[in-house]
Amino acid sequence: MKNFYKILILVFLSQLIGQNPNLGSRDLNPSSCGDIDGDLCDDCGIDTYFTCKNINPDSEFDCTQFNNDQSGSDCASNENCNWSLGDPSNDGIDTDQDGLCDYGDSDDDNDGCNDDNDSNPLLSGPDNDSDGIADECDLDDDNDGCLDAFDPEPFVQGEDLDGDGIINECDSDADGDGCENSEDSDPLIANIDTDNDGFANECDNDDDNDNILDVDDLNPLDNTICSDLDEDGCDDCSISGFQDIDNDGLDTDSDGLCDAGDPDDDNDGCSDDIDEDPFDDGPDSDG
Repeated sequence: MKNFYKILILVFLSQLIGQNPNLGSRDLNPSSCGDIDGDLCDDCGIDTYFTCKNINPDSEFDCTQFNNDQSGSDCASNENCNWSLGDPSNDGIDTDQDGLCDYGDSDDDNDGCNDDNDSNPLLSGPDNDSDGIADECDLDDDNDGCLDAFDPEPFVQGEDLDGDGIINECDSDADGDGCENSEDSDPLIANIDTDNDGFANECDNDDDNDNILDVDDLNPLDNTICSDLDEDGCDDCSISGFQDIDNDGLDTDSDGLCDAGDPDDDNDGCSDDIDEDPFDDGPDSDG
């Protein structure tokens, strides 16, 4: 009769393990059976899964290798194991109610501060900027873009002149004019940016953005004036706003001088200022 009950127990356990893969080789341990609810706490962490009774175990259902009896010692040779279901709903404390019991939760109070670094891991600490990280573990408590180590007032947001999310004290370009504070004549007042390229003239080596450096530009603030490399009397930037000697102005008479710099555009020998039609080399009555 004893063997009959043993067989029944083995069949029941085989079916149970087949239905629930979370139950495995640890199911003979009173504090280890499985994690059905996935909360990182063993479901037998509080309730004993197996206890030993005064029935001699067989070789396949031997609990002598585990500390399974209620007295705390290994099951005696004349004892056997009696199964009792673990309780997933009572397998450990979950302080922050996040579905992970404290034993397997790296942040028991859910204050954004890892338990290893939390002075009180079971009590949420203050969070000045409400960013989900307790001040104790927050590198920027006021969330002003300035780390507490460099912030003169780590719990009060400072002034952010250029609105870039970094207060002036920690902003390398406080006025946002593209000029680093160390190179800016007035780091709290944005300087003029002629070409609107994001860099103030003071720190821009091509103020009019005509691709001619200011030091080589005939007029560094006017992109239609830059140079006359072909010496045709027309500025190389006059048409496109960039240096282009092949497209710097019309040359009506094809004499190598563009009209803007040619005193006789039609090359009829009559100066443009007295020529009735400076672009037409009309008839010459006197030959």
